[in-house]
Amino acid sequence: MITASLKTRGIPYLFFDSMYDKASVRMDFERGILQAVRYLADQGRRRIAFIGSHNHERRLRGYRQAMEQPSREPIFIDIEDLLAGDRQHEAGRQAVEIVLRMNPHPGAVQCFSDCLTLGFLYGLHDKGIAIPEEMAVVGFDNRRESWISWPALTTVEFPLEKAGDRAAELLPAEINGTGTISAVCPLLLETTLVVRETT
Repeated sequence: MITASLKTRGIPYLFFDSMYDKASVRMDFERGILQAVRYLADQGRRRIAFIGSHNHERRLRGYRQAMEQPSREPIFIDIEDLLAGDRQHEAGRQAVEIVLRMNPHPGAVQCFSDCLTLGFLYGLHDKGIAIPEEMAVVGFDNRRESWISWPALTTVEFPLEKAGDRAAELLPAEINGTGTISAVCPLLLETTLVVRETT
């Protein structure tokens, strides 16, 4: 394994968002989803679905944790088969068909990424579903496209720039012997819920 080789040679290293090594700057994806789903619940949304796959373990864990507190039944829509070949936008459109076949269908949906969510919004428009009146939708990433979508997308933002800044501080300090990555890592950075027009 590469980390063992680096350690043996005494070469400082730092991972971005690795769950397998302490020397990592990580995003608190779990808390981000938890905050977003609680926001939907506080709005009075009773049936809240999560669209993603089991590969999105931390996001799914945050969703399930949020659904425990108001004692709501989790609605996990696994679209792993639809995501083959990096087809998130198309997978989002196809997920609309799955959601609308439910009776009753969810009143709110948390998607694992903005790219998937934008496809999901497109599919809802195609079916004549009013957003957010009939269905509230939340993404994850805060991509540039999220604020120019129609309606503008409520989403969870994770601080990529801040993560880069922290890594740029930590690694040189480790190399120069003026800092210790192990003393501060894993470093967990908080996400932010950005509320717009889809909720």
